[in-house]
Amino acid sequence: MDRRAEQLREAVAAYGVDLDHLARLAGTTTNVWGALKGAADSELGAVLQLLSALLNPLPGERFTTPHRVGAWLSVAMADQQEQLWVLNLTNRTELISTTRLYRGTLASANVRVAEVFREAILVGAGRVILAHNHPSGDPTPSAEDAVVTRRLIEAGQQLEITVDDHIVVGHGQWVSMREKRLAPFT
Repeated sequence: MDRRAEQLREAVAAYGVDLDHLARLAGTTTNVWGALKGAADSELGAVLQLLSALLNPLPGERFTTPHRVGAWLSVAMADQQEQLWVLNLTNRTELISTTRLYRGTLASANVRVAEVFREAILVGAGRVILAHNHPSGDPTPSAEDAVVTRRLIEAGQQLEITVDDHIVVGHGQWVSMREKRLAPFT
């Protein structure tokens, strides 16, 4: 392990967070917050910043399961403001770039197809993963989330860009709409 990684591991351990436990949790569950129970509330912000840095994907990283995306976004979207992100991927599911399209108030009905796919087209992405959060804390996708997702899948097909999944995040938990079969993903 390189020195920087070891320093980050030590810094996070000082807050009572076990990174090995977090890594196991990220690969097996939809709730990464269980690993943070040892951190005091006053230290939680610092822990979340460190976790965000540790979980932040690197360009070229492959996303083969929704668990990796869900673990990262559960931390990245923890600030309680509504957000919509698009992860632009190669056809081999390697990360090219991420785009946060909206932050603040967001009505699903106002999501513009052109905005969702603009960056994907510019970077030559063959696939995208959509993600948004529910500030209420409940990650259960709404009926409107399913309608918008179907609309974006259809638009992606016209553009020859596959929508791989739509992850909905809420208070440290997340739901993969693909895993729940809530839209016609291919």
